[in-house]
Amino acid sequence: MAFEFIARQLAQRREDGLYRQTQPVKWLAPNQLAIEGHRLCNFASNDYLGIGQSESLREAWQQALNDTPPSASASPLVCGYTDAHLALEQALAQWLGYESVMLFNSGFAANQAICSALAQGDIRFFADKLIHASCIEGMQQSGRPFRRFAHNDPAQLNRLLNAQSEDMLVLTEGIFSMDGDTAPLAELAKVTGHHGAWLVVDEAHSLGVCGEQGRGACHQQGLSSSQVAILMGTFGKALGTSGAFVAASAEVIDFIRNSARHYIYSTHMLKRIRRLPRCMLSIW
Repeated sequence: MAFEFIARQLAQRREDGLYRQTQPVKWLAPNQLAIEGHRLCNFASNDYLGIGQSESLREAWQQALNDTPPSASASPLVCGYTDAHLALEQALAQWLGYESVMLFNSGFAANQAICSALAQGDIRFFADKLIHASCIEGMQQSGRPFRRFAHNDPAQLNRLLNAQSEDMLVLTEGIFSMDGDTAPLAELAKVTGHHGAWLVVDEAHSLGVCGEQGRGACHQQGLSSSQVAILMGTFGKALGTSGAFVAASAEVIDFIRNSARHYIYSTHMLKRIRRLPRCMLSIW
């Protein structure tokens, strides 16, 4: 029988207690939901600040729907890029202190795009042992060599970088999603700067909750765009919406825009974002 492995592996997952399935929920009120009729307090959501259920955000979305269609309807390089997307990119760049920003549909796509685009050079990746799966998959698919260093261990990273001569990209997170601990970004920036490597920080779980006005863990630890070459952030966590962005120099953003299939061949994120920057900042 063809594809016998499907049933076999699903059965094994059930036996091992690793079987995944969706569970429909009904939102009742901020931080409360119902599953199969049972009312529960919600401690599992990424909506850390409750912004996703705030009245001001709801009003912004409703107003945006009145102004524009609910879909971008095309790739950003065709006709899916609007003044609303441009305004958000410019606002984020100014807010975070970077030359340029580009938007993605998800943080997973953004991280993979970073890896796939920069892998076109003679590059070697280094990543924290607990880096997000999107970065791991991006490095694996890139075909370029990569090494993992012990979690939050700048000393081991320093030893690994000592033996290298290629372009080096070091990936870590601001706040790690599973353990909730913060990366020693200042120390990592010092190590990468010493070796001429680029530091990439995934701020998905720290944006909105760390630093002044929620600018993230990099800002909280006093790091600038000259020390963190590439910063990735998402809107689907503390910012209460969906989508993601990459911030970097204008040249790097231009290169990713011209190289990343995750951007080139995907319908762009919703145009309803036009009101979000003001809404986000006013809530903080």
